[in-house]
Amino acid sequence: MGKWSRKYDACINCGTQRRSHRGKGYCTKCHRPATRLTIVNAWDCSRPETLVGYPSNPHLCSEADRQRVRNGLAAQLQQRLNDLKLWESSLGKPTKADRETVITGSFNFTKAAEEKNAENLLMMKNKELAGL
Repeated sequence: MGKWSRKYDACINCGTQRRSHRGKGYCTKCHRPATRLTIVNAWDCSRPETLVGYPSNPHLCSEADRQRVRNGLAAQLQQRLNDLKLWESSLGKPTKADRETVITGSFNFTKAAEEKNAENLLMMKNKELAGL
């Protein structure tokens, strides 16, 4: 199989080769939250001029408030990247639950899959399959 991009064999976050390369080693889905996380992590909350892309006017709130916003955004973006990684790793691939159970299907282990989406999930109790 050929290289996915000039420098990477697959997305550095989710490992996919199915979506095209967007930039900096990320696929089209992972690039935006990864880039945004880089920007948020670069914020110096004691210096409002560094708060590029801040959700409100940084001069109108305290440094502690800015730090809470930064930490909250960073946590949300990191969770989004983790969700993309989990989604990609479970998509169309069998997942071992334990030494005797294999799970496969379209179910994505997300809240939307649990509550809104029409998903399928097949659980097989088979020690031989789980051992592969």
